Amino acid sequence: MALLVLVIVVALVFDFTNGFHDSANAIATSVSTRALSPRLALLMAAVLNMAGAFAGQKVAQTVGKGIVQLPADSQTVVLAALIGAIAWNLITWYFGIPSSSSHALIGGLVGATLIAVGTSGVEWSGIWHKVIVPMVESPVIGFIGAFVLMNILLLIVRRWAPAGVNRWFRRLQPLSAGAVAFAHGSNDAQKTMGVITLALVTTGHLSKSAPMAPPPRLHLGRVPEDHEALKEGWPQTCMAKAPECPMVLASPPAANRLGHASPADPWR
Repeated sequence: MALLVLVIVVALVFDFTNGFHDSANAIATSVSTRALSPRLALLMAAVLNMAGAFAGQKVAQTVGKGIVQLPADSQTVVLAALIGAIAWNLITWYFGIPSSSSHALIGGLVGATLIAVGTSGVEWSGIWHKVIVPMVESPVIGFIGAFVLMNILLLIVRRWAPAGVNRWFRRLQPLSAGAVAFAHGSNDAQKTMGVITLALVTTGHLSKSAPMAPPPRLHLGRVPEDHEALKEGWPQTCMAKAPECPMVLASPPAANRLGHASPADPWR
């Protein structure tokens, strides 16, 4: 358990280094053009990065279950991968090298797994389709998209006065910077979730086939004390012991939205 706690702490340290390594990219242009003050830009980036982390689970699932397959009690492999990724983040940050924290983490996972388990522990199909191919495609897609968008903008503003163009684009810069910050959170912030999930899988606290479900939600309604679902360990808490329970914390799909039970809801 102590090693698992250490892995989670180191994973959070990696997330911190990833933040000061990559997050500034989202607000650099807004600060340099004085569209935003540094304090306001940092606050916006922090809030939207945090919001982006809760926007989905796909990246976390890929890192946690689609890159490597580790046997039980392999926390040291995850720890070695995190330390390697942190070291690379610090080196590239110090020398001002624009490298990817995602690829550093995935490279650390693959390298540590190859030493500890061998080639059988690496999901080569996942590496190819979800790491290598997007790594090649993303700069090309970004280049083409930016080229097309820039030409469209030039056509729109070709008759505008330069002062008006600068004024409007300065006002729009916070929107683009916010979008980049949110996208960064939805992608990079989830890597740490995936690493923690991988550590929980190796310790047996989480099943390899268990879906990464969203957090439980409140469901108002009646709780049958003799229902079979209660014997199966459904997470629930009740503010009263009466048959009419005023509040239940139920895992999906027990509640599809606050106060409304789904057709197959065992809590009805």
